[in-house]
Amino acid sequence: APPGLPPPSATAGGKAKLTVSTPGFKPPPGLLLPPGFEPPPGLPVLAAEAAAFEYTAQAFRRELASIMRELRLHKNAGLAVVRVRACGVPCERQAAEFADILTLVAEETRGPARRTFMAFVGGLTKAFEIAKCIKGLRMFFDEVYPDLCAEVPRLPHIVMTELMPTLKSVLPDGKLIALQPSLFAAVGHCAA
Repeated sequence: APPGLPPPSATAGGKAKLTVSTPGFKPPPGLLLPPGFEPPPGLPVLAAEAAAFEYTAQAFRRELASIMRELRLHKNAGLAVVRVRACGVPCERQAAEFADILTLVAEETRGPARRTFMAFVGGLTKAFEIAKCIKGLRMFFDEVYPDLCAEVPRLPHIVMTELMPTLKSVLPDGKLIALQPSLFAAVGHCAA
């Protein structure tokens, strides 16, 4: 056996028995340990500690604040999307949460962080249902955008140069075309 490792245990057939040791192994959310796979003795089962996130609007808001704070640092939009997916946002709340997240992203004053957040918004189309994302976009443009233009004067420019290219890359063309009446009305309202 290599230095520092115990010798393999022998079986009745004389061959060494392979044991899998994965300290700190944590399966992805919703995936249980495979049958017959047990952690080594004395190692706590981390999957049991990471109980499923129980969605409430307040708990999700706290988790989202943490996700966005960490996203500013590590700039890994994919990881942030995985964390949102693990929150299990119910279908009936996805549109509202998408609109709220888009509002928070639009209010970000620092360009590099905002562009990372826009990639995160694009990734949310994989965590939420596409129809709910489109509904959330409509909510944003119909209800939030006109008032937000007063707080963020560059919002029309941000939407056209940062949000729309991201949406073009993640949404099917038909879905984006269906959004145009809300988008044009909102952008026209702010330009006037």
